[in-house]
Amino acid sequence: MRLLVFFGVYEAEASFAHVCLDQILDILRDHTVHLVIQDDASPSRLGDRLAAGVRARLGDRVRVVRIERSLGFHGFYERRLSMLDQATQWGETFDYVVQLDPDLHFCSRKLAEVLQSPRLPELGIVGPAVQMRKRDYLLFLADFLPAGFRRRHKGELLEHPWELRRVRRVWWHDIGWQALRGGFRGRIVTGALQVLSWKSVLAMRDRGWLSRRRRPVGLIYQDDVLIASFLAALGHPLRDLQEVVPTWKAEMFLAATTTAEEIRRRGFDLIHALKNDAWAHALREQLPLPPVRRDAEEGGVFRPRPNGA
Repeated sequence: MRLLVFFGVYEAEASFAHVCLDQILDILRDHTVHLVIQDDASPSRLGDRLAAGVRARLGDRVRVVRIERSLGFHGFYERRLSMLDQATQWGETFDYVVQLDPDLHFCSRKLAEVLQSPRLPELGIVGPAVQMRKRDYLLFLADFLPAGFRRRHKGELLEHPWELRRVRRVWWHDIGWQALRGGFRGRIVTGALQVLSWKSVLAMRDRGWLSRRRRPVGLIYQDDVLIASFLAALGHPLRDLQEVVPTWKAEMFLAATTTAEEIRRRGFDLIHALKNDAWAHALREQLPLPPVRRDAEEGGVFRPRPNGA
C-alpha cells in the first residue's frame, strides 16, 4: 500500500523521536511510505535532522513542514488539519494516513498485521479507541451554543484557561451538528496513533472542511475529537484496533512505575507515553522492536518474531 506517515515533533522530543520514527519505518517496510515530518518551531531544527537520518531509506519521499512560530500545546487541530489540507494539494494518492506521536513505543510488529487485515475498512479510521470523559464531551456540546466560553487567546495561540468572550458560533459547528445526527457520542481514536483512510481525507477536502478559516474557536482544541466528529458527519466508521486484529494489546496510559518484565508478561504491542526521562529511556532499551525473521516452514516468507522471542 501507499502510506502517508505524519510525524509531528517539537524540541522536547529531540532525545527520543528518532527511536519511534525508526520503529514505524521498519514495521512498514513492505509498503511504499511517504513521510511528512512537521516541526513545531524547534530551535535545533529537529525535523531536518530526523529527515536526514531516514533520507537514505526514503529518498525524495520525505518532506519537512516547519512551523516557524510554535503553536504550543493547544495547537493540536491546527497542526493536524493544516497538514491534511497541504497533503491533498501535493498531487499524490495514498491508501491511508498513519499518524503517530513520538512518545509511542512499539513492542511488536503487529501493526503490520493491521494493515494486511481484510477487516481494515476502506473508509474511516482505525486506532486505539477511547470514550471521551463526560466532562470533555460536555465541553464539546457547549461549543454548539451560539455564544459562550472559549480558550483564552494569546495572539494566534490558544491557552488552557477559559474566557467568556465567544460571541459567534465555532468554525466547525455545522459539521458537529451533522456528527451528532450521525451518532457521535464521544467515541474517538486517540491522536497518538491513527490509521485514517485517504478516501475519508478527500471527502473532508471536497466539502471544504480542511481549508476553512479555523476561527472563531471555543473550548475544543483536540484533533482526535474533531477528526472523529468529521467522520461521524460523513458516516464513515471508527474502529478500534482490536476489531481489526483481535489479539492487539496496548496500554495508552502506562504508569511510570511499570517494568519491562511486566510489559512482556502482559504482551503489549504498543505502549504510551514514554517521554524524556530515565525510566522511559530504559524501557526503550529493554524493549527493542523484535527483528523480522525468515520462517522456513512458511516457504521463505518473512514473519515477525513473537513478542519477546
